[in-house]
Amino acid sequence: MQTLHVKTNEKVMTKILDFINTLSRQGDEIEVLDDKIYAYEKQQIDQSLQDIKEGKVYDIEEVERELLNAS
Repeated sequence: MQTLHVKTNEKVMTKILDFINTLSRQGDEIEVLDDKIYAYEKQQIDQSLQDIKEGKVYDIEEVERELLNAS
């Protein structure tokens, strides 16, 4: 999937988002990421990679056992 980063004024952005909404209603697959969503997702990925480096990961079987025993 191709990506496009747009920086523009509010009037043009409104027109672009209206067009995107039209395409979406027609069934086209569109994902909109704004700067806040991008920054949040990047921070979560960076944190996960740091956790892996520090060994802060859990085996899935261990997590399942703990969840099943918690009830």
